[in-house]
Amino acid sequence: MSILKPNCIMPKSPDQRKVEEQLLMAVSAIRASHSAIALADPSGKLTYVNPAFLKIWSLDEPEDVLGKSFADLCQEEEKAKAVFRALRDGSDTEAAELTATRKDGTEFIVGLRASLIRNTEGKPTGVTISLADITQRKQLEEKQRELERMRTEFISNVSHELRTPLTSLKGFTKLMLQGKVPDPETQKEFLTIMYNQSEHLQRLIESLLEVSRIESGRFSIKKEPLQLKTVIHTAVESVGSLIAQKGMHVKEELPDTLPEIEGDQGRLMQVVVNLLSNAIKFSPDGSEITVKAENTGDEILVHVTDQGVGIPEEAQPRLFQRFYQVDGSATRSAGGSGLGLYISRQIVDAHAGRVWVKSKEGKGSTFSFSIPKKA
Repeated sequence: MSILKPNCIMPKSPDQRKVEEQLLMAVSAIRASHSAIALADPSGKLTYVNPAFLKIWSLDEPEDVLGKSFADLCQEEEKAKAVFRALRDGSDTEAAELTATRKDGTEFIVGLRASLIRNTEGKPTGVTISLADITQRKQLEEKQRELERMRTEFISNVSHELRTPLTSLKGFTKLMLQGKVPDPETQKEFLTIMYNQSEHLQRLIESLLEVSRIESGRFSIKKEPLQLKTVIHTAVESVGSLIAQKGMHVKEELPDTLPEIEGDQGRLMQVVVNLLSNAIKFSPDGSEITVKAENTGDEILVHVTDQGVGIPEEAQPRLFQRFYQVDGSATRSAGGSGLGLYISRQIVDAHAGRVWVKSKEGKGSTFSFSIPKKA
């Protein structure tokens, strides 16, 4: 597309030649620029696009867009049209962020800056458009906002998790120090509660330390030959008091024999305990939890199934992120720091395994993980 046509009739003055040279230099610079640049008339119809503009939209030829309205390229058509209306109404420069679609159908976010071109009389004659693909930047900003939201909720949740047992411990200790609990049976009951609250605090602190080790790269496992069946039995025994408090029952469906694996016994027990603790926390009193193991050939699968409140489908992909907790009164009231599943995933990943969940709201959940068999 030719921008300038030589004047073969009238001789050019030095000033005219200088202007044309400057214009040709400007056009050459625009064409060679790595920035996506276009020219349009005041209504927004494209009159020139450089190669970088075509590239950002995955287009082949300028003819694919020349003569078309810039707004037609954007999903947010009205938002794009508003930019050009503002320019026609007297604004010299407008900026916007728009969602657009490439030729291959992929969506992206474009940062637009449009500036009005005026002639020597000040009359609008066109618009310069510069664009940038800001998709990655916007995605990063969204992730940062989400992380900040999760951290804020995490601080709130952990504060609650710390405050509750500390208040309980302080209250019971004060009563006993003041001699207001003379009955031995009541003292024993209070001391049992205090012990359980202390254990809760210890687990929470250990979770926080574990996340710190993971984030700083100091997380490690020590593999040795072991029987996963033994790990499961020990984990079930360790949550026995929680099971008893809620009148629940754990059913173990384990084969008579399971192949030996290479793993970190303490870490794998931590995974099973985390899954069992979640199942206990979100299940009604008196219900049943099933722990099942199966040999699939290349790996051993472990499933923990509960009869609890279930998990919304949209929340399931994020369950294993740090700090994440499912919204909803039923889940929020159960408490927790949102770290157990994140830590469990890190442990399973370190064993070259997988972890996942299947759940329906109101119909319980099954959390599963796999561990490769010993080579």
